[in-house]
This record gives sequence, C-alpha cells and structure tokens, in this order.
Amino acid sequence: MKLGSTAAIVKNGKVLLALREDFEVWCLPGGMIDPGESLAETAVREAKEETGLDIAITRLVGAYSEIGDWDDFHILCYAATAIGGELRPQQAEILDLAYFAPNALPDNIFWWHNQQVADLFAGVGGSSSWRQEIPTQ
Repeated sequence: MKLGSTAAIVKNGKVLLALREDFEVWCLPGGMIDPGESLAETAVREAKEETGLDIAITRLVGAYSEIGDWDDFHILCYAATAIGGELRPQQAEILDLAYFAPNALPDNIFWWHNQQVADLFAGVGGSSSWRQEIPTQ
C-alpha cells in the first residue's frame, strides 16, 4: 500500500499537468509521502520539485483509492494556486509542463487522474486537511 498526494494547480480556468519521462503520460504533479510529512505538505513539496512552483492549497478535492493487481495507492488531491517560483520541469523526471482546459485534456493522461481533474472543476471537496503533532510526554 502506498500513500501520497497530488496538486491540481489552477490558472485561468486550466489545470497544470506534467508529462512524465518514465511513462510519457500526462499527470497531476504529486507523489508519495515522506516520513514526518503531512499529506498537504507532500502536495506542496511535490509541486515544487516537479514544477518549480510554490503553491498555496485552496481546498481538498478528494481522497482516491486505486486498488488493483500491482499495488494499492491512496491519494489525496488538493486544489492549489501558484504563489511564486518559476515554471520549470524537474530534470530526469518531467519532460514538459502545460496548462489544459477541462474539456481539452490530453489523450495520454494517467487514467486515474481523470476523476481527480473532473472533481476539481466540478467543485467537489472543500474539506480541511491538517497536520497534527502527537504530544510527547
């Protein structure tokens, strides 16, 4: 089982997608959680690493469980806006970055990101996501 986050970065009604080098498919920026990191922090870190952008999360879109033969992935998708940084693809991982309108997504998008993008533009979500520290005694 794997746990991670994606960042649906919106600008002018379009969502930012990254073209992965390994599979040559478009996807939302994101990845697996690191030890000591919250799911929201994962989305922010992965967005910075993959796109060069600093982001602010605007809402939680949803939780997505991808269950199958190969591995189970549990992903939280966060809507976000860019607040700084410079758009640049991560070397050795991302070939290209581009904004797409919801009705003009590329054919070669990760199939499981289609629902996340659809929910993003449908306004699904709105819940909070918090980091809570376990008190030490």
